[in-house]
Amino acid sequence: RGERVSPLVSRARAEFWAVLLIPDLPSIPKKTQTLYNSLSESSFTRGEASRRMVESLSERGPLGPSMLFNVFETVAWEVYPGLAESRKLFQACGAAGVHLAGSGPVLFTLLEERGRAEAICESLRRRGVEACTAQALGRDHG
Repeated sequence: RGERVSPLVSRARAEFWAVLLIPDLPSIPKKTQTLYNSLSESSFTRGEASRRMVESLSERGPLGPSMLFNVFETVAWEVYPGLAESRKLFQACGAAGVHLAGSGPVLFTLLEERGRAEAICESLRRRGVEACTAQALGRDHG
């Protein structure tokens, strides 16, 4: 549920790149409440994705798309008008795994290569979409 937070082991992956797509969508009043109200009991997991992610990162393995889980992704595509189209555009620009950031509507994809991240970002910008890249650093970088 997110009420307990603990750091990952110090051998976590050193870096990866994220591309963020900021869709130009109308704001939703009380969006987080709306998203929570759209969830059902079956929307939640027992933490399997988190366990896989911690295990992989502790072994300096990849951060695969199947390891990322955001319960709001089960309902956000219907709650946000136009969000599904933004995801399709992101995929058309080369993003293999597209995920919802927090309660949205920002979308992201993770990549190991800076050049690939920059290419996807530039492709989105050429299509008139607001996008940016960010580098995530692990503990190896102080």
